[in-house]
Amino acid sequence: MPHVIFIHGQDSSSRTYKASLLRAARPDALVPDFTGALDERMAQLEPLLAGANDWVLIGSSMGGLMAALWARANPARVHRLVLL
Repeated sequence: MPHVIFIHGQDSSSRTYKASLLRAARPDALVPDFTGALDERMAQLEPLLAGANDWVLIGSSMGGLMAALWARANPARVHRLVLL
């Protein structure tokens, strides 16, 4: 089964409605908090995704940009990309 991560937007967090819906459907999903500018957030994302090659990336708003950038750099490690 693919690994799932929800990447929230700039002024959002892991406690939003979208994140809670994902946690209800997939309790094993990663729903981390990110802070800082885009480059800082990308640096926070990388270690979370290390070690697995079958990611479903769900990105909302700025999190969608982060997911798309990571997917473009790591296409072989992405099972599915969902942009909200």
